[in-house]
Amino acid sequence: MKTILIAMDSKLQSNQLIHQLSDRFCVVSCNDGEEALILANQLRPDLLVVDLFLSAIDGVSLLEILYQSGLRPRIIAISPYLSDYVISALERMHVNCLLRSSCETQYLVSRILDVAEWSDTTCLHEDIDHILSVLGFKMNTSGYRITRLALEL
Repeated sequence: MKTILIAMDSKLQSNQLIHQLSDRFCVVSCNDGEEALILANQLRPDLLVVDLFLSAIDGVSLLEILYQSGLRPRIIAISPYLSDYVISALERMHVNCLLRSSCETQYLVSRILDVAEWSDTTCLHEDIDHILSVLGFKMNTSGYRITRLALEL
């Protein structure tokens, strides 16, 4: 059974997500960044749903710490607003989905199900994209798709 860690400020929305997802997944939730860091290292979740405005450790810092430690769950980030800094940080950490905090719980559940059900080939694509970005390739560069396809083959 896949594990989902939900790190959100809103206890009401966390409880709604737990209620709707617990029959299909092992769902654990917390309400601050420090606890999320501890739980992520203990549980090694398959999916992390993270509010970027957590207390103690903010969501971007939490994701950077997890990324540097080698933990690479699929990630759904939730934020009330976006800046260039946040977007570039989330791109570096290969966030799978970015949603506004104002989205309805049912829509969030739908995105969680989509991301949680991705096949392992998606991980291969993410790994290839990561390798190419480390090598300095940009997605909008001429020849990127061909290079990516060659690596896949």
